Amino acid sequence: MATRDPNPTSGGRPLRILHCGDFRLDTPCLPLPGLPASLQDAYVESRYRAVERLFDRAIAERVDVVVIAGGTLDANLTGLRGPWHLVEQFGRLQAANIDVAWGSGQVDAPHRWPSYVGLPANVRRFSPTARTPVVIQRDGCCPLVVGSLDAATPAHLRVAPFVRVTVVPNAPPRVDDTEADYVACGGRPNRHIGECGRIAWPGSPQGRSFDESDSHGGLLVELHPDRRPVLLPIESDVVRWATIAIPCGDGTLFDNLQPACLAALADVPVTADATFVSVRFDGSGLAVERLRTPSHQAALLTQLRDAAADSLFVAELKLPREPQPSAEPDVLTEVARTERDLLRHTSATPTAGR
Repeated sequence: MATRDPNPTSGGRPLRILHCGDFRLDTPCLPLPGLPASLQDAYVESRYRAVERLFDRAIAERVDVVVIAGGTLDANLTGLRGPWHLVEQFGRLQAANIDVAWGSGQVDAPHRWPSYVGLPANVRRFSPTARTPVVIQRDGCCPLVVGSLDAATPAHLRVAPFVRVTVVPNAPPRVDDTEADYVACGGRPNRHIGECGRIAWPGSPQGRSFDESDSHGGLLVELHPDRRPVLLPIESDVVRWATIAIPCGDGTLFDNLQPACLAALADVPVTADATFVSVRFDGSGLAVERLRTPSHQAALLTQLRDAAADSLFVAELKLPREPQPSAEPDVLTEVARTERDLLRHTSATPTAGR
């Protein structure tokens, strides 16, 4: 690590940051056919409201700096709404005296930002290859030096107590940086905290599919020279994704599937404005085979949607993969196929004498 003052208390109070990233405002959530009108607003607005909730928490916690590890949006895909939404949120942080250190990734590189949308003065933006770090001074605590892996420490801070944060958008699973007190990574949809909490991925503020069913948000981080970072995960999900598994066997009756599904749905935690559920049937048997019939599947899906709580939506029923056909020939099937071929050949042969 970089040279520090030998007195560990000389830096004053810990520096408090909110580490976030991968807003992905340009990428919608998984399409959900049949979504009722009562849940459509939460579904469509979830990505934007999740960012608002994240910054609400930053203001409530009175953090010093919000550190963004790329992945915010592609302005070419969101239209004006995306950039203006971010500017509005940055303005709220400015009013609360909170600085923003934004390490841009590929999709939100500075040259892809609309030139006619200005950023508030509290936003310090840099690219992953920036050689010059951003230095942020806050009353009562040591300076924050934040930048990319390539950023060099300013000469006037080499012997003074300071906190160094490296921002790595689209970070690989392993990041080698022994100089930083904290490595703020991006590029993962789900949260991941590395060894000793020194390297971390906050995940996206909002999950977009059943593959992102974990809680989402950001990381509140307390930093002090020569001490381990203290991390606190925070949540900002507007909608959640959940999968429930229904075991099936040879003795499972089709009529028992609905009660089993409803019992499992009752145990789904409701921690957001809306929860979308995938019902997965595991196993085999007559009940599963009957459920493969489109009419039976549609009827069960309708029954579950009608019976579920208002904030729950059963999005899909997932059946096991159909068994592969046996390698041994089925004699009756072969006879039937041969008969069909003969009949087809006979009907195609012109009648003699015509």
